[in-house]
Amino acid sequence: MHPKTRYGREPEAFVTRYGIELERAGIQLDAWAREQIEMRLGYARRLDRQLRRVKPALAALGVQWRSWMKLVMLYYYYPEKLKGRARWVRQLSQVLVACEQFEAYSNRRRGRDYYTRTKEDVRDAFAYLEKLQAGRILGVDVVTTIKRLAAEGAFDWLLAQSRGIGLSKRERAYLRTLKKELVCR
Repeated sequence: MHPKTRYGREPEAFVTRYGIELERAGIQLDAWAREQIEMRLGYARRLDRQLRRVKPALAALGVQWRSWMKLVMLYYYYPEKLKGRARWVRQLSQVLVACEQFEAYSNRRRGRDYYTRTKEDVRDAFAYLEKLQAGRILGVDVVTTIKRLAAEGAFDWLLAQSRGIGLSKRERAYLRTLKKELVCR
């Protein structure tokens, strides 16, 4: 959207562009507000800080860091960075995004704290994955695989853990219809 903004400098660009309007709206651009902006826009910079801390530990474990690993982690925010990369790197990126977003729509605490959501629903999670598929962030194969795994119950335990309760009867019924839909393809 803003091609002149340097990667990693999105928070500063946002404050420069919208700072006056935010202050007019009564939002003080103090350290806390700037941290909130960076949390939502400064993904690359925040990841770089984390990587500087963990790379030595990864190396000690025998993990050889490769540049594609960072691209996979940042794909949701910078999908254009994977243009021209190997198909498997793009698919791995999509799997990470699909699983993370499926979890985000299913996690009770995260939904309440970050998304101000009051309930979780598998149907909403898949609607969002389909929106990402329509926007070409996720491929058909990735979304279909996540649906198939969920319909088969592969995520039931994880969903119960992230919510503090199991799937509702309505959600289980939805997954059964989903399974029938996938079989018909």
